[in-house]
Amino acid sequence: MALPIPLVVAVILVLFVGAGVALFQWRRHQAAGIAGSKAAYPALRQISRRTLGLRYAGVVLGLMTIPICSASGRFGLGLILTPVIIGCVIEISLIVGELWCFRSARETGQAGLERRTMTRYLPRPLMILFGIVGVCFAGLTVWSWKLAAPDGRSFTVSVLVNQQDVCGDSTSPFPGPFYTVGLIVGSIAAVTLAGVAMAVIVQRRRNGADPVLARFDDELRNRNARAVVATLVGAMSANLAIVAFGMSLATGAAASYAPGNLSLRQCLGNVGATTAVVVPDISAFATPLANVALVGCGLASLLAAVVAFAVVLTDTVSDHPAVDPARS
Repeated sequence: MALPIPLVVAVILVLFVGAGVALFQWRRHQAAGIAGSKAAYPALRQISRRTLGLRYAGVVLGLMTIPICSASGRFGLGLILTPVIIGCVIEISLIVGELWCFRSARETGQAGLERRTMTRYLPRPLMILFGIVGVCFAGLTVWSWKLAAPDGRSFTVSVLVNQQDVCGDSTSPFPGPFYTVGLIVGSIAAVTLAGVAMAVIVQRRRNGADPVLARFDDELRNRNARAVVATLVGAMSANLAIVAFGMSLATGAAASYAPGNLSLRQCLGNVGATTAVVVPDISAFATPLANVALVGCGLASLLAAVVAFAVVLTDTVSDHPAVDPARS
């Protein structure tokens, strides 16, 4: 599948801009460090630099998969799967970053008894957004499967008179099973990787007996947890945008054969019929409201994906609690 020149240019721009922003944020964080913790808690600074560095490495590697994915698969399947593949690459980099410094926050001293849970670090607003996006994605996917043609990648409306196909229209691509099965599998992989990343974040060792170290370390965990969930939200939102926009492109073909439409009347007049059966059931899909809802859903989910990607790129500085002067 040959790539059009505008798409190639857009891919290159996204690659260089994303890599440039990641490099800028990484260098800025290296210069700033975590306020107050450089001298007192060098291990935490090391954790911060390593996890952030691996996150940006994942962003760059993920963006580098765009040309490969775009040129892979039949009928643009690789291009459709690109966002969720990028999300999985970033999630893997976050896991590697946490494992790299799994014991770095352990210091010599009295061990503190503490119980850390995943809900303690999950960012509530991002989790609510993830839930909304996931429900919408599931609902639209089920609807698209009911409307898709047997080939799973197009939408075909047929007018049947006495069980005979007398006229109709078809449009492709359409987010039927051919495309959405890959999106579902990729989404399950992304959710699984996010769960593993959160488990590693929660279980990473530290000296809980030092309250100041624990507060700094919690900030790092919260920051890294936000990156994990934001990556997941970005991938799922991009999936939702793909399905919503893909379905909206087919509403025109469906509306042409809605009850009372001129195309349907002409079709029936050509064969001398007065009634017909239109398949699939387009009673809800062929309405202006459906088109507006699908376009609105696509735009909202695209905005959510952009915001989530911005969080992954820019969420580098945590809040800074006061440091015990005795440890400064």
